[in-house]
Amino acid sequence: MSIMSTVTVAVSVYTWGLCLISTVSPYWTYQNQGNQIIRTGLWRNCTVHGVTSDCKKPSEGWIHAVQALMIIGVLVLFLSMVCGCLKLKDESSSKVAIVATLSALLGGCLVAAAVIVFEEKDKHNSSKFSAGFCLPIITAVTAYIAAALFAVSRRDTGYTPLAP
Repeated sequence: MSIMSTVTVAVSVYTWGLCLISTVSPYWTYQNQGNQIIRTGLWRNCTVHGVTSDCKKPSEGWIHAVQALMIIGVLVLFLSMVCGCLKLKDESSSKVAIVATLSALLGGCLVAAAVIVFEEKDKHNSSKFSAGFCLPIITAVTAYIAAALFAVSRRDTGYTPLAP
């Protein structure tokens, strides 16, 4: 078990955790309109008047697309994490390393796409992006880092080329 593989799995676990937290976070946007505060997440929009709160499920089609992208991203990054753990157990398994690398790349692309769609559709509101929106950006970046680390750790452990 190499240090590089251990670091790679740790980055993969961190990435999956960030993706999961950002998916369930109710704080993607924040808007202060004098006596009321509007919080928007992927799963509900809440308007707070003093001590009372009124929450509704979002009904726009684009938010359902963002939800789907984030859920699939969580699942794909989980696959990357599991494959990374399997690779940690058996350093010689190059197919598992390939799956871990590709799933980390795909997960990063899915999360980045979700952020782009959310930002594009929500930019006409006067709301400010909050922590729940920033976490998927960090998730996408760390997913790409995990993919690069998986590829480098695969190369460092001595793989055989796939060519005949």
